[in-house]
Amino acid sequence: GIFQLDDSIKHSFLLTAITIPELLKLDPIKYCLTDSWINFKNKEGTVFSVKKIVVEENVLKNVDKFFDSFKKKKRKVKLPQDNLLKAVDVGAIIEQSQVDMEKRIKISISPDELIVGSKRETGWIETSVEIDYEGKPVEFQIHPEYFSNILNHATTIYIGEDKVFFESSNFKHLICMYMEE
Repeated sequence: GIFQLDDSIKHSFLLTAITIPELLKLDPIKYCLTDSWINFKNKEGTVFSVKKIVVEENVLKNVDKFFDSFKKKKRKVKLPQDNLLKAVDVGAIIEQSQVDMEKRIKISISPDELIVGSKRETGWIETSVEIDYEGKPVEFQIHPEYFSNILNHATTIYIGEDKVFFESSNFKHLICMYMEE
């Protein structure tokens, strides 16, 4: 995904997706770029340093073009953030995986409804959230914390046949749908 911090940042750079939630918790007010590192500092003086991902400028422009082309002819849906975040929290509680990175909830989108589901040996839970959607049903699995992080930044989605694109004014994230049989 792509997250733009704000207009006061005069440089373009990429960070790995896994660093963004931690960086946002820091609430940086300053940054310093070197050839290989980006150092962020908050008002308390805490420094958070991440390895810089070096790409050519035209690659970033091509990513934006890709996202823009994906949105064409896709069904745009506005998600109810509060209700959906609560449903994700409930689904995360019952998810049984012992290894954190293997946790998954199932997201099922069908006309007028989004269902967050999870299961374990002793039971399952599904929470339904009303949405304004009239397309083909789609499903994907995602880590509940990752999905909550996405929803905290973007609740407008574009639904394709095998991808879901989340967007706000400063955040873009594409999910390729994958379901285990």
